[in-house]
Amino acid sequence: MNIKSEKSRPLNVLVVDAGGPSAVFQMEMLDLMLSKYHNDGLDNLPNRPSGIFDVISASGIAGKLVAILFAVLDFTVSEMRDLLVKVFESGFYDTEVSSEERLQSLRLILEEALTSFGMSTTSRLYNDGRSKGCKFLVPLLRSGDSGPSIILHNPSSPANDLGGVTIIDAALSTCSSLPLFLPYILKQANTVTPIISADRRYSNPFRLFMEQAIEELGREQLIGCILNLGTNEGVAISPTIQLTEQATEFFNQLCTGEDKKGRDILEQIGNFKIYHRFSVPRGFTAKSEDSSPTAIVKAYMEENSLQENLHRCLRRLRTRRDTVSLYKLGRHLGFSSVFFIDGASEETICDGLTTGIRSLGINENPKSLEEALQFLTQRRNDETRLVILDGVDDPKLDLKKFIPSCDHGFILVTSCNHSLGTMYPDTHNPILISLWAQ
Repeated sequence: MNIKSEKSRPLNVLVVDAGGPSAVFQMEMLDLMLSKYHNDGLDNLPNRPSGIFDVISASGIAGKLVAILFAVLDFTVSEMRDLLVKVFESGFYDTEVSSEERLQSLRLILEEALTSFGMSTTSRLYNDGRSKGCKFLVPLLRSGDSGPSIILHNPSSPANDLGGVTIIDAALSTCSSLPLFLPYILKQANTVTPIISADRRYSNPFRLFMEQAIEELGREQLIGCILNLGTNEGVAISPTIQLTEQATEFFNQLCTGEDKKGRDILEQIGNFKIYHRFSVPRGFTAKSEDSSPTAIVKAYMEENSLQENLHRCLRRLRTRRDTVSLYKLGRHLGFSSVFFIDGASEETICDGLTTGIRSLGINENPKSLEEALQFLTQRRNDETRLVILDGVDDPKLDLKKFIPSCDHGFILVTSCNHSLGTMYPDTHNPILISLWAQ
């Protein structure tokens, strides 16, 4: 994926929670922050998010749309805000209108945006005309598949352009959150894949960034600043943006989960003063008759209790000093390392374990399953590792073969194969997943 282009530079990371129409508030917050960012007379600083942030990790339809258009098309914040309002006012979340019609409406808006930049409507994700090296991370799932996530991102060269996925296809694939939308058919080279959202797995996309960054960059990679824009459940955006009861309930549930996860992360790594979360609280109103998103966000951002955090965040974005390594952040998030392994077969498990251990950057290079398990049996200082074997559905797979013989660390197995639960009844936790929760 090549998340960064300058090997020694600490990363600035933008994390955008899901939240549907509340993305308008997120853009208002970002606009105000970047205005303050430039008010110090530092004219040489970038004035677009893609020039300030190295990585944008996002969840939710609107959040993922923001990540793609910032990173690939180099949108300004005002351009992004205007496009979101246009999308929402088109009835995008009106579930009484068919999913196909709403997607077609979004497609036309995106085609208009590409044309305005002088680009073809079939432009691919790899685009060296406007992209400034900023990378986006967007989680998706194959429809009906309990396996590992598909991490959609913009490639760094034409050689790994994800099978020719276009910018518009990538954007439309984010619109697959059940029950608001149907699965989206993503075309890659000669393959056709039905896609659904992975927002239930990554409702706060910060952990998505951590997983990908540790795997690709190694745990010693330094982080300069993490800015997390939260949602604001229950705040009206505009009288012209109407949500059905189904959509309202969906977003309220999603926002509640995101807010809790955001607060949990802040509690775990807040002492580093590197993770900055801003989210207009439920029921917050401006102390004036103006109830527009701009007025509400302005009033929120001027709250005295936010000023120290705001100034610290802006300072870190500018200087990239007082950095923290991925290793330290990971330790305080609960585990010294997390291995997310595709459990579809013996080959995928072996490959996932050996690749994951090599990514730790500690001069370990296991070449077989036996060597990988031997590494996991060794206790190193007070490190605690978590191995997630995801999608172990093959009844012929001998699970015991992949369990290290030791008394430390944790292994989490997810499977649709109920027979595994009868084999390990003491640790079996059956979960009934409905269509709503997928």
